[in-house]
Amino acid sequence: MLSTLRSIAGLPLMALLMSSYVAAAETVTVSDPRPVDAAVRQLQSIYGWPITYEDLPVAFEADIEDVTTRVRKDGKSADEPGVLRILVARTHSFYFMLGDRPVLKPGTRAPEELARAAITEMLKSYSESTGGATQFALTDSNGIFHIVPTRGRNRLGEPEPVSPILDTVVTIPPGQRTAGELISAVCRTVAAQTGVRIDFGEHGNLLRQRITQIASLPNESVRSILSRLFAEIASPQPVSWALLYQPGWDYTFNVRVLWPATDSR
Repeated sequence: MLSTLRSIAGLPLMALLMSSYVAAAETVTVSDPRPVDAAVRQLQSIYGWPITYEDLPVAFEADIEDVTTRVRKDGKSADEPGVLRILVARTHSFYFMLGDRPVLKPGTRAPEELARAAITEMLKSYSESTGGATQFALTDSNGIFHIVPTRGRNRLGEPEPVSPILDTVVTIPPGQRTAGELISAVCRTVAAQTGVRIDFGEHGNLLRQRITQIASLPNESVRSILSRLFAEIASPQPVSWALLYQPGWDYTFNVRVLWPATDSR
């Protein structure tokens, strides 16, 4: 995935960026029910690289918070009959060091080595903050970084390996579809094979207007299919995704459009 660095006035692009557009190192603190995802969104904005994220399935009771009373506006308690409980992952905080980084012009990316190093440092710091009980790995394909869950806590609170949902191998037959239709087909196929529901709702004009011929290759995972699709629809604005776990509801698939770091959106 390493990109080829072109030269400008005889200087490698990396050197030009590092000498002219460098911001100081800093400590980033994250406090969120999905702290790795929160960090991913920051790094995606800073470095300009699409970074996908797959949530850990939360099973241990101590890692789950019941926010029914806080969220509901009718004043009903979570213990009342017929009240649907609203469960979320409990907030976790950690910090990581962000090294020297280029200040990018809108629509550009930092050198891959800088982005990869920052993501790796973030994941290492997160794992250390949990005592190694929960962990994520970094992979890449088609010019996209992927954050993949590898270790979590089971219902007894014991660390154990995690089988990422997007590593499921599926068969998607050939055909012409919109990008949104392909994602919907993938989600339905995963549910049929594993019993794990992935909700994919309104996805806007970006995916409705893009036509694709992508079908699955032999023994191809969902992550690989989606990576090829998102690389195909990346112009003019790169996109990534987040597969978010909701206790009691399984997963929701969200599409994220990358905006420049200076854009408040």
